Amino acid sequence: MLDEEAERLFKELGGIDRTQRKTAYEDRLADGLLAKEKELDVLRTHLLELTQLLGNFLNDARLLQNARMANDSFIRFLEILSRLSKKSHRDKNIFIRFRGQTPNCGVHEKLDYVIRFGNINVDVDTAYRMTKRLGAGTESFTQGMIKAFEIFSECDLSNLYLKFPKESAKEFDLIRTSLCILSQYKTALKSNSLIVIEKDGKKMSLPVIEDERGQPDPNLTQVAGLNGLKQTTLQDLITKVNAWMKQSASTPSGSQFVNVYNALFGIRELQGKLIRPPLEINNVQHLMLDSAYDGTANEKAPVTKEKLQVTRLAMAISSGSPYREAQIVESVYGNDFAEIDSSRLELRLESASDLLDCIEEKSEDPQIENEVLDNIEMRLELVRDDVFDKLFVATKVGRETGEEKTITRRMHDKFYKMITFFKGRSVARRKMKAMILQDIDFDDEDYETIGKDFDITPRDAKELIRLLKGCFDHQGRFLKTRFERNIPDFEQHERKIFEFLWHYLKETPHRTDRVAFLNSLQMLMARMKQPQKAIQTLVADFLTNPREISFSDRNAVMLANILVRKYNKELMHDIEITPEEVLLVEEGLNRDAINSASKIIDDNKENFFAKIKTIHIRLKQALDPGGLDAHPMPLRFLLALEREIYIFLSLVDGSVARSVIISALNEYGVPESEIYRLEKSRPNMLSLLQLLKAIVRACGRLRKMEDIALLDKIIQREADFMGFGKGPQHVDMVRRVMKWTMESKEKIARDNRRES
Repeated sequence: MLDEEAERLFKELGGIDRTQRKTAYEDRLADGLLAKEKELDVLRTHLLELTQLLGNFLNDARLLQNARMANDSFIRFLEILSRLSKKSHRDKNIFIRFRGQTPNCGVHEKLDYVIRFGNINVDVDTAYRMTKRLGAGTESFTQGMIKAFEIFSECDLSNLYLKFPKESAKEFDLIRTSLCILSQYKTALKSNSLIVIEKDGKKMSLPVIEDERGQPDPNLTQVAGLNGLKQTTLQDLITKVNAWMKQSASTPSGSQFVNVYNALFGIRELQGKLIRPPLEINNVQHLMLDSAYDGTANEKAPVTKEKLQVTRLAMAISSGSPYREAQIVESVYGNDFAEIDSSRLELRLESASDLLDCIEEKSEDPQIENEVLDNIEMRLELVRDDVFDKLFVATKVGRETGEEKTITRRMHDKFYKMITFFKGRSVARRKMKAMILQDIDFDDEDYETIGKDFDITPRDAKELIRLLKGCFDHQGRFLKTRFERNIPDFEQHERKIFEFLWHYLKETPHRTDRVAFLNSLQMLMARMKQPQKAIQTLVADFLTNPREISFSDRNAVMLANILVRKYNKELMHDIEITPEEVLLVEEGLNRDAINSASKIIDDNKENFFAKIKTIHIRLKQALDPGGLDAHPMPLRFLLALEREIYIFLSLVDGSVARSVIISALNEYGVPESEIYRLEKSRPNMLSLLQLLKAIVRACGRLRKMEDIALLDKIIQREADFMGFGKGPQHVDMVRRVMKWTMESKEKIARDNRRES
């Protein structure tokens, strides 16, 4: 520790120069992950440039006046679309939507848009991180994106949907015409002027077209221009379709369209007769679909009749404001409640309160009110407890002193009851966690809250607390035999019990208790009928803080390794490490659990790579403890954590899994790697070689012929690995590594021959 003066001088001098040390930690595993990140960065830069061009087009109609498409900007626009299209066989569209949160980089919330291409999401924070990775010369991408977002904001754009054109002159001309119309739309709206385009070699003037509510509509205006329709013709069609929608509102065929624009391309009699714009602005149906959430990460729910009616009401009370429409729809169907803060939650509840008022005033179907209440309650389940702790609830605008409190806007009585429950649940959860170390009293209100949370009676909640208390002694030590005796009672509350007990596992302070509790949870998991729910909890928790490591991370991955298999003989033994034999499992995998894990990993690819890099850097720091960045985590723990991850990824499979495993193989499989030359590498050489053996076996499960060359290189370097140590144990370990390397190589070749 430095004294105060020395600390001041140390900071002024910039501390000890650690440039060389940091460079040393840029190993092959990190480089491999970085290479994968750079592949994604290429796509991100394309998306940023495309967004910048879209902003330029919307802001300056002159960029699109060249009828022969000789304009450099438009040609570049088509080139980017073509490159993105070739990168994905499935995703042929880009969706940009306004989110309205405050980015970490300090940009105003009105510029918080999200660009989505498949499972790649780019926002301002993502762009800043990417610029930092790529270095000088890339700042223009972020600056151009922010400028585009400023233009989107000025244009009141809540969402933009771009469908990739086919590689044909006709399709290119359609998208150019679409952009020409939209680039003039704002000016035409403000000055009541006409939009001028060129169609079939002739000039055409368009007025702004109004929708069925009498509101100006950019998409219907495009329909007129792309199809060469007169205003009177299209307005007459809008009137007829609107009348049909009202008459058939109670029938299945009439329930699938949120407005006339979407109905024009969904009604069977009109299908194929009208050209649909390749670029749509503020189509609330896209916003509704993007925000739909059915309880799994980013999963789109079907468009129900109730959902459509909620969206129509949102449009009705938004006074023509796309932002307001977006706010109301997001308040009911938003998929970001897990990351929301108290201020943003208040805005959502205020918007939803306006919606409920409208439903009550118009005496709508009670099912519509239930749709709103059920969806919001489901999303409030995802909100962190600390958000509720900072929330001051009131039925009217109110204040409460104290830095940790927030002023709450007007809230509907029915939301007030919900928030009161979730605040009470937060208090009860803190009590339940604290009872490990101290005697905590629960009152009737606590039991009622816990009962509602677990969907049990307050009486059953009281019994459950008694059972949980009985699993710890008066010193807070875990009693395994008592827990196992209570498993049949815990099993009755499967829907929530694993998630709650998992928090106990993380809070248990003693290592021996953690091991005992880990194995007790395995016993409980063996009785669970839906392991995918537990694996979602574990993987999501593992990714919560990608730049931090906790002791629970290893246990989370180990439990996940159990959940992705149908049968686990280790369930009957006290272990804290997954047997390597599971790498032989082929038929005994639980596909539902694997799909759940794979989806979370794919949807959080960036955080997953960051977590792996954090773990590996900590491992190297533990092997080289002389550095200032030495991490307190034990080396034994970090080695076990990496091993569990490679086993888990080989069971789950997929592109992300392969990227990590091959990156690890490129480091551990090369004798010159720094991992073998750090201060504590020699004393721990057997553990490092055991890790290489697990990686080699994991590679064999990937079945990629191109990986055989990497395995061959390991076999060719057997003598070098032998030179890392002496004695029969070392020789035996190297020979086992080579044996499994050869078997993995043969397995890959054999499986590929069988498939061909």
